[in-house]
Amino acid sequence: MEQNEDEVVQQDIKNENGEDSQIEEISKNQQENDQKEENYKKEEEDEDQKITNNLFLIKEAWLKLKEIEDNLEGVDLSKNKINLINEESKEYFELDGQLKEERENHEKKIKLIEEVS
Repeated sequence: MEQNEDEVVQQDIKNENGEDSQIEEISKNQQENDQKEENYKKEEEDEDQKITNNLFLIKEAWLKLKEIEDNLEGVDLSKNKINLINEESKEYFELDGQLKEERENHEKKIKLIEEVS
């Protein structure tokens, strides 16, 4: 009977060891799962941060482009003013040329009149 009791005790010990082993395995699996979940959350946070950073950079780039566009509009207006000034200058030069011709013609006429008189 003592042998049976020893066998029962040994079997109980084996069962307890098996249960302990299972508990350790479950605990280990739970820790691995927790670590994986933590890593996944960290990756999501990192990805969210990257997206936020990219959105900020996009907004900054858009603002810079808007500023450049506004400056280009100013340049275009200045260019148009310069073109108008150049056109007016051409007209003045043409008028000046015409006035010189007319003056020369009048001077010739005056000389002719003086010579005839």
